[in-house]
Amino acid sequence: MVDQFLQFAIGNGLPLAEKNAKDTEHLLLVSLTDLEDVDETSLVQHFQRFLQDKNVNIHPWQQSTEVLQSITHQGQNRDSQANLYAMAILAHRAGWSSLIVADDLTKRQLKGNCRVGESPSISVVMISIRPCTAQEDHEVRVVAKRTTGEKDNTELMETLQDFEPQEVASRNNEVFMNDGLVLHDADRGVFTDDIVAKLGWEEYSNSGSTTKDGSWVINHGAQPVALPPWVRQDNRHLNIFLMFPTAEDELANIKSTLQSAARNFTQEDGAEDPEMEIQLISWEYHRVQSRRGFLNLWNGYQQQILANDYSSSVYFLLEPTRDTENALIGTLYYDMIGPAIVSWVSLKEVISTAQSWGLSAKECLDRPEPYILERRESDVTELMYRPEQPFYVENPPWLPADDCIYWVPVFYLTSKLTREQDQAIRAELHTMNQIDSEYWDRKHCCFVPWKDDQRDGTLEDMWDVFWDVYTYKRGRATAVTSPLPMFFIDQQSGHDLTVIAVDSDTLYTRKSNTAAAEILKDTPARKVRGFFHGRLSGRDAHIAHANLSIANLNFDEFTEPNQFPRPGWPGHGILEDDD
Repeated sequence: MVDQFLQFAIGNGLPLAEKNAKDTEHLLLVSLTDLEDVDETSLVQHFQRFLQDKNVNIHPWQQSTEVLQSITHQGQNRDSQANLYAMAILAHRAGWSSLIVADDLTKRQLKGNCRVGESPSISVVMISIRPCTAQEDHEVRVVAKRTTGEKDNTELMETLQDFEPQEVASRNNEVFMNDGLVLHDADRGVFTDDIVAKLGWEEYSNSGSTTKDGSWVINHGAQPVALPPWVRQDNRHLNIFLMFPTAEDELANIKSTLQSAARNFTQEDGAEDPEMEIQLISWEYHRVQSRRGFLNLWNGYQQQILANDYSSSVYFLLEPTRDTENALIGTLYYDMIGPAIVSWVSLKEVISTAQSWGLSAKECLDRPEPYILERRESDVTELMYRPEQPFYVENPPWLPADDCIYWVPVFYLTSKLTREQDQAIRAELHTMNQIDSEYWDRKHCCFVPWKDDQRDGTLEDMWDVFWDVYTYKRGRATAVTSPLPMFFIDQQSGHDLTVIAVDSDTLYTRKSNTAAAEILKDTPARKVRGFFHGRLSGRDAHIAHANLSIANLNFDEFTEPNQFPRPGWPGHGILEDDD
């Protein structure tokens, strides 16, 4: 079967690696984007220029969609990490030990139309496939990192052979360029070997046995796993997903073992918290087998929580446990900014952390510190992004690739500005005030166009945009700077160079206000009762954003506030701020 897929790729242009070539090194350049011939030529020349002291022959290959469909699930991104891994395995079968890959970021850099926050330096993904065993279907380790071919990477051929991923940084944009990652087969289970002989997709797509029970979509698609409604998420129940089928008596034994351990921990610590109730979700309810399925499970787990909340960790067992003293629980931790971390944590630490879920920072002061997972790949830790994620920061147009720059999100409410008006308001937004210049050397704006040529946007449209931004990634859009307040350009902006500032109007209640808690208990983003809006000069947008995003100043210190009430909010006319 391996020969079938390899021959198919060779028939679609995959070059075989040159063996025993004297005085010449060979490098495979795979394109996972639609590069024009002139751009491909420019890219090859770019790397040959920095490899001028070496005789390197670069072999470009633009594979077909049919090749990609034969080796892994195809999502919306052709340059996904799943495709990167599959391409690496396919290249290795053809004799290559390393390759470089051009993606959509490469294309934007070549065209000079990078998104806000992206580096303009031309870069590709360098991938190295390192054999771990000598068997025919040997295990491999696939490592990847972005490179420009410049500066320290002028020794690219040597770097490809020996670079190693580092501990990942907390900033998402540094992971790809600075740290690197180990890539895994998304269609195989966590902590399973990555092997050359057969990709998980090849194996499962030819078996046909998983399609009848629906697990095919769970493990090889991108849909959230639907969970039973009785799976409760609070600080009194610990949900643990079993990754293996169980008989009813075995399920009862596992629960008894873990519940006994939880009881012992509570008695040892003399804690005031009630005993944590262990809730096992058997494999038959989710049928997760693959890494892709794990992330679909995490996503499905979030669907049972209100829109602006999230539960960072999903706990699991890969096999039955009978150790009440040293039980280790698998955890998939994902903060939606960096890569997901899959590792092992003691049951005691898991319970301690779970008991703090939903509590305020003040309420957690006297509790044990939560466990900290390693952020480097090892035998007991895997790091992974969504398989559809490219090897660069992929954000909506209102978010920059680097959120440490001085930026604001700007949405158009009209498509009827003249070219001169549009240029004028954009210039106004980028104009530096004196206070701006004290801290920043440049302003950035993430512009989002208005797509309706027939009408202009209304306050209701502004609410729809506000809600999408507020709940994006469950309120965790960035690790550094809040996207609020946001700004809108309308027809008036073209005449007086003002923009509309919008910020959340939030209800303030004390925890003792049980009446408010009851009224709002089933409301997503329960305390958001609407938004404030008001006009200000375009050049003041950035400084307003800088101060309002950290609550350093109030909205009415920048403009006369108007209130827009949230549609359907149950507290209107009933709830007021507590004193």
